[in-house]
Amino acid sequence: MKTMNSSGHKHQRYIKNFLINPQFQLKYVFWMVSTGAALAFTYSILFYNFANDTYKLIIEISKVPIETQAIMHYQLTKIILLQGVITFFFLCCIGMIGLLFSHRVAGPLYKLKSAFERVKKGEGQLRIYFRKYDEFQEVALEFNKMLDQIQGREVTRPTNEKPEALTPKP
Repeated sequence: MKTMNSSGHKHQRYIKNFLINPQFQLKYVFWMVSTGAALAFTYSILFYNFANDTYKLIIEISKVPIETQAIMHYQLTKIILLQGVITFFFLCCIGMIGLLFSHRVAGPLYKLKSAFERVKKGEGQLRIYFRKYDEFQEVALEFNKMLDQIQGREVTRPTNEKPEALTPKP
């Protein structure tokens, strides 16, 4: 997928660019997919047992011929296999959605971590901005306000005055 960045240059999005924090993101996707798989597996077992018991009851009550019994069990097997295929695609969708949501969390956290490191190195003019749909918009706003306030204090503090101690005053 080719997109244009803010400077007008084309760049491609690769999975390595999408996995900002692979350990966090893949763990997040794993838990989403494994939860979905456990629920789907449980549902499939319950459905199969219910349908199988119902088929046995129908066969017992109506004295269905052997050929019809075989057809009924073949149909049940087809239903279960179809359900398995649908479940597989469902789990793939869950994984992709999980990756998208984890990216919207991992990206801002990566930016925040980088910003803290840059401020620690003395870049006080730094400001951070997130994409429209990223999480933690309020954190970015407060981070920028904090830097504005720190810069304001640095400008108004006389050079011979020591910073206030962090102990509470009586």
